[in-house]
Amino acid sequence: MELMRRSFEGQSDRLLGKFAIQHAVVDELGKRGDGHYLFSRLFLAVADAYLDTRFENIGMKKTRMLEIRQFQLPATAELAVLREKIWQRLFTLYERHNLRDEVLGVIRHYCTNPLGVTNSEVVRDDSKCVLPFLEYALDQNSYLHCNVMHDYLNLLEKHDGVVPEELRVHFCNDTFKLAKLLHMSWCDHREPEVTYEEFEQYKRERLEEHTKSYTLNDYTVFFERCIDIWKSLDGKMGDDEFKQGVIYVLLALAERDSELYTLTLELYLEHGELLQLPPHLLIRKLIEQQGRCGALKLLDGRDYPTKMRWLFTFHEALPAEDADEEMLAHLYGLYEAAEGKDMPSKLDYLLKYLSLDERVVAKVVAIVLNKSKSDSSCLHILTMLFNPHVEIAPLFFELFIENLELLKETYLTAGNARSHNDYNGRVFELLIENDPDFIAEYVDWKYKTAAQGWINSYDDQRNYSFIWLRADHQEIMDKVIESVYRHERDHSAYIEPYLKCFFLTRGIDHVPEGEERERQDIFLLRIIDERSQDTDFIKYLFSVIAHFQPERRYQFIQRFVHRNKRFEAFMRLSLEPSLCSWEGSMVPTLEKRIDFWKALLPLMNTVALLQHKQHIERRVQDLRAQIEQEKKNDFIGD
Repeated sequence: MELMRRSFEGQSDRLLGKFAIQHAVVDELGKRGDGHYLFSRLFLAVADAYLDTRFENIGMKKTRMLEIRQFQLPATAELAVLREKIWQRLFTLYERHNLRDEVLGVIRHYCTNPLGVTNSEVVRDDSKCVLPFLEYALDQNSYLHCNVMHDYLNLLEKHDGVVPEELRVHFCNDTFKLAKLLHMSWCDHREPEVTYEEFEQYKRERLEEHTKSYTLNDYTVFFERCIDIWKSLDGKMGDDEFKQGVIYVLLALAERDSELYTLTLELYLEHGELLQLPPHLLIRKLIEQQGRCGALKLLDGRDYPTKMRWLFTFHEALPAEDADEEMLAHLYGLYEAAEGKDMPSKLDYLLKYLSLDERVVAKVVAIVLNKSKSDSSCLHILTMLFNPHVEIAPLFFELFIENLELLKETYLTAGNARSHNDYNGRVFELLIENDPDFIAEYVDWKYKTAAQGWINSYDDQRNYSFIWLRADHQEIMDKVIESVYRHERDHSAYIEPYLKCFFLTRGIDHVPEGEERERQDIFLLRIIDERSQDTDFIKYLFSVIAHFQPERRYQFIQRFVHRNKRFEAFMRLSLEPSLCSWEGSMVPTLEKRIDFWKALLPLMNTVALLQHKQHIERRVQDLRAQIEQEKKNDFIGD
């Protein structure tokens, strides 16, 4: 399949001009596709690619050079013949009812693919067969067909083609007109002096005017049309503007006729809440007009797929003065019954129930934590709990004062999520403050939950700078090193050691400096003094030190050879990073490595370190030989 799609790429200009390969592919798929659904689908996929006019070819130009070649097909008679064949085959497939939507999908992609369809002359030439087909085949009563026609007319207009304006008028049914209103977006508005708020007010007024005479039956039709519109989006851009538009319509109704608003909302839910609207504003308005009991009765009195989400939103929207024991019991019942995907991410709204139960947050977290063991969709709630911007954040230890173990378990479990909101380590530090041994628990948990049975520095993105700024940083890091090394001591190689995370932070360009770096260096020098004879341990420690900048590494190498002069021990140390990268020639990188090794020579000017010095000299010679070889490779490659 990919070979067929890429057949434009990599051909010589001579073969490309005749399109022999493309003709062969189209003919063969057309022949095999007669009466064969699978080959017809394959043809549609190939046609989708072949109808582009701009292509990209990626390949190796030289040994170490990647070439990206972009080219646009010129409008030639040979290309016109190929495209005519493709279009006619598509039109034939459209006659099969089970492929109509797929054919229209290819046409819509052709119309809305500005990076792939770029040659205006080719587009205008295509219109000789495409426009008559669309005019004949499409039905103006279908919203999808109206969309296809308008997409195509927009493409023609963009490429200076002849646009029959009467087709725009003809293919503009009531659903299409409604969609234009619902899809109105400030981003697409062409008057820069209009603010977002002003535009949204204008959109609300347009929608209110459009629906001001609607009856309950009209809203039934409205929802049917909205479902057609929403299905056509299929997750594409515009979903938010569309849903916001629907909410504007319903809120305008609420202001105009509260009784009809209640009936309409009831109608919408009874039909399955198919649009999956954000319900907060709708429910808040319902509570205002029907009261707490009336709103809950409407929301809880029928079955619909998103019922749990709407009921949780009811509690989020519920005014604090309406929160009582009955509502709290109802909320606990929801958490016990719901799946994680239906629960709200933020728990701030629980604070309104604190006066009724000071352990409300801890109880809800305990329920969610227990569910997370079998339902990973609960993790988003546990993760959001540690977001520094939520209202609960300053109250953590007040809310969990009798449940520190629960908070610790929740924190560790939240770490299983793809992202962790405690990115600056604020909660982590508070946990250490309350329990210094938590750092060892944390390290043990990291290894216990590692998918491959071990972890490296890529598996932890947290910035641990806060540890080094604490007065007890040495005691904490002693626990870290002991815990990490207990898990790592049996490994023979350390490519990206996990311990590195506590000294060099990946992902945020953080390089220790000032007091932080000074404290790290003092700590490491002390560890070398105390453990210099433990060669296995020192080997692991230097797998971290090796990633420091060269000028920073010298002091640790010097301290080690001062404490342990055995050549066998020195040979086990990693003195350079295990991996390196470069751009262009490798020679400058090798020259920097020579500078590093040469700078070590003055440290070895004693008889006891003669072997060390000889080893370093050989290392320099080897690197110089490698430079000469690389220079030859560079010359040949050029």
